[in-house]
Amino acid sequence: MRTRCLTLLHSVLLLLLVSPATASEQPPANLSSPGEVALQQTQDGKYRYVYATTNVRLYVYDKDAPGKSNCTGGCALAWPPLAANEDDQSIGDWTVIEREGGAKQWAYKGQPVYRFYHDSANDPQGYRPEDGWHFLEP
Repeated sequence: MRTRCLTLLHSVLLLLLVSPATASEQPPANLSSPGEVALQQTQDGKYRYVYATTNVRLYVYDKDAPGKSNCTGGCALAWPPLAANEDDQSIGDWTVIEREGGAKQWAYKGQPVYRFYHDSANDPQGYRPEDGWHFLEP
């Protein structure tokens, strides 16, 4: 009886130790990112990229082509491109693309990356899948 109780106790303790580790996602294999971007782990164990200075979410747009932004004019005012400096170099899964007019923008795995003008750290408003806007996920 005592052996059975100890075995059960060990099993429960093992489950408690292993469960948190398996409930959360693994971080992306390539952690390199531009200085303007931070990788955060959420309370539910998932990872997301945010704009480092304000902790707002980053977005990608379904209507973009790989390496080419189709968000211009009023679209770019509402969803400002994640700007890259003239001397920035590609790093890991992040590349620098050239926008119409010559401005530089960061792209993740070929997808141009944006912020949303009205977002705050705790209240992302730009997630609009019906319009083609999705959170950037690693």
